[in-house]
Amino acid sequence: MRRKPACPDEKLVDFLVHSFAPQFANWSTSARALAAEAGLDFDAELPQEWRSLVPSDFGFHNSLRRSDGSLAFVDFEYFGWDDPVKMTADILLHPGRTLLPEHRSRFRQAAMRLYGGDDPAFARRLSAYLPLFGCRWVLIMLNEFIPELWRRRTLAGESGSWSEAKIRQLGKAREFLAALPEKFTE
Repeated sequence: MRRKPACPDEKLVDFLVHSFAPQFANWSTSARALAAEAGLDFDAELPQEWRSLVPSDFGFHNSLRRSDGSLAFVDFEYFGWDDPVKMTADILLHPGRTLLPEHRSRFRQAAMRLYGGDDPAFARRLSAYLPLFGCRWVLIMLNEFIPELWRRRTLAGESGSWSEAKIRQLGKAREFLAALPEKFTE
């Protein structure tokens, strides 16, 4: 008699199949259409002249407020050439540091001023790809389901059960996915 393979977490599968995948498909189709309207090839590699030296894990979670109120950014472990759209999306969407709508708009406008001169398609690319970077964050939030990552957390002192952690993270991923559309507007 053949044994059935172990069933993965049913709640995760349900979320991925019924919530995440349809939304990702819609946003992917939209991103391709917006890119095509802007005369961009969605599948092409980003031209070098549109790349910038950026701290890949850039965000307010990697900053310290100085006594004068200014910010000092730390953690440049992944610094290198990358798409400034990705860095901007990370700031706008990071689940650990939710920005108020007016702060999101202000940062987005500043990024468009900063990068728009070198990359005339920056604003269009940001609008097209922001939802896809949001989907990436949803999947990152689900890393809790990876056994090796959970083991690392327990070695680092994480308390509670793995089942509780997965349920908690799945709830956060659901909420984040549902709240994403409001973060795409200027």
